[in-house]
Amino acid sequence: MCAAPTTRVGDWGPLHLVSAWVQTNRLVLAQTAVDDHSNEITAIPELLRMLCLEGCMTLDAMGCQKAIARQIREQEADYVLRVRANHQGLHDRMEDTFALERAADFADCPHDYADTVGKDHGRIETRRCGTTGDPAYLAHVDPDRDWCDLASLVRVECERRCGDRVATDTRCFISSQPPRAQPLLQAVRGHWSIENAHHWVLDGRLRRGRQPHPHRLRRPQHGHPEAHRAQPVAAGPVAQGRHCQQAVGGRLEQGLPVPPDWPQDQTRLDAIALAKGALFQSR
Repeated sequence: MCAAPTTRVGDWGPLHLVSAWVQTNRLVLAQTAVDDHSNEITAIPELLRMLCLEGCMTLDAMGCQKAIARQIREQEADYVLRVRANHQGLHDRMEDTFALERAADFADCPHDYADTVGKDHGRIETRRCGTTGDPAYLAHVDPDRDWCDLASLVRVECERRCGDRVATDTRCFISSQPPRAQPLLQAVRGHWSIENAHHWVLDGRLRRGRQPHPHRLRRPQHGHPEAHRAQPVAAGPVAQGRHCQQAVGGRLEQGLPVPPDWPQDQTRLDAIALAKGALFQSR
């Protein structure tokens, strides 16, 4: 899930949306607006109720809430939640756990490990994931058993090398999935696919980046907020296939027709219509 933070402008103000992104299909499945006097914590449960959940739900630190974890499990899905300073005690206990076991090389501690190495945009990125589901450590990290069906503690180290520069980052997660490092690392990495596969299409192809601010609406005379609700829904299908980004993002903007070899299924046709409406209304 992902939210687009904004600040208020104009008579309508922006739409601060929380979206449910399906990584496998590269599609926004549902979205809900955050109330002006609230935040994502209250919007996420509403969004979850719209969905028939299956598989694994990943949420960033704002969504790392006990009630949200319980709701995901009640809807028969698994969760992977980022743990940060908003749960300082939980975060510190996790860091202490992994520091202790790493010093002992995880002797007598059930654990799993996976890593990936990738090269892109002139940099080499290495991700190392360690997991444990040791009941003693689960009880130490969550002594009151507040986190529903907690099964895994996850620590991911990211190292980025670009020339002589090296940057490192460490992230902690909790999950109801079994402590298998490879699928958990894939889930963590896939959480951010929304940036390239969705936000890039919104900004680069559906003109959102050409508004006064990438996440802000124009004033009322320049379009209706519902047009901007349509943009995220259109962006997923628009991004699929070699003609989607070029035809819808570039050609429709120039008044050119969609290429004739565009896949003619109803989902894609609906995406074209949504993209046309979003482009028309945002001008």
